[in-house]
Amino acid sequence: LDVTPADAQAPPLDALNGLLAFVVPGPDAFSVAQGVTDQGPGGVDAGVLPALLDTLDATPSPVMSVPTSFVVAGLLDQVAASVNPAAQGFAALSFGEKMQVFAFLESNPATAALAQALLTGAAFLAYSEAGAFNSSTRTIVGTPTGWALTDYSGVSDGRDEFVGYYRGHRKATR
Repeated sequence: LDVTPADAQAPPLDALNGLLAFVVPGPDAFSVAQGVTDQGPGGVDAGVLPALLDTLDATPSPVMSVPTSFVVAGLLDQVAASVNPAAQGFAALSFGEKMQVFAFLESNPATAALAQALLTGAAFLAYSEAGAFNSSTRTIVGTPTGWALTDYSGVSDGRDEFVGYYRGHRKATR
């Protein structure tokens, strides 16, 4: 089992961008390639690929001297080749074919937890502030994609709708 990308010198950006587009489609090229898009920003647009790489690479790799992100991308690409031999890796698959990749990974006890963690982690990061967080200043710069997707208006010390008592009640009763 060779789970390293063909070009082990380059980061596994395509496979992981394909994962982000699969979990949260947007108008980006990876979403277009899979055939499922959205007008709003998606996982790729969230700018969380560096956070995804950091998260994966902070996990000990099962293959010595190969970063975990490379192992994950290699695994996605390898399973993608079994689903569609003509495709050039996981990122080039259709949305339905990407579902087949994850169905296969989830059906295998050795990779089920990884498949679930990849889907959950990609969604968490896409909806988080990670893509808009400046670690140097420890501030959020710009509007995080997750905020735009959920119409979240941002941090607040209170909301007008919670001022006073609910529906005219003046005290809490049982």
